[in-house]
Amino acid sequence: MKNVYGIWIEEKDLHKPVKKCKKAILLYLKDAKHKSDSYTGEFEDIETNKVVQIDRGANYAYDDGAWWWTDEIIYYFEKYDLKLDPEFVAMFE
Repeated sequence: MKNVYGIWIEEKDLHKPVKKCKKAILLYLKDAKHKSDSYTGEFEDIETNKVVQIDRGANYAYDDGAWWWTDEIIYYFEKYDLKLDPEFVAMFE
């Protein structure tokens, strides 16, 4: 399985909008049916340095059988236009 982003979120990958298909991607990421183990329910926002609490209470990992992602990736994609894997984005264009 491939990660829709990568391992560590980096500032250089923020603010890379995919305006044409952002809504469709967000819906897909948030509507994932298969979630696996969670880890901490908070993380530090790399733009603001503030602690972010995950609404779901934990930072879950999700997958669709081909790709996997976390609540943290959803957060950065929604708020800061995190650059996702182009192959993943192409599924929505």
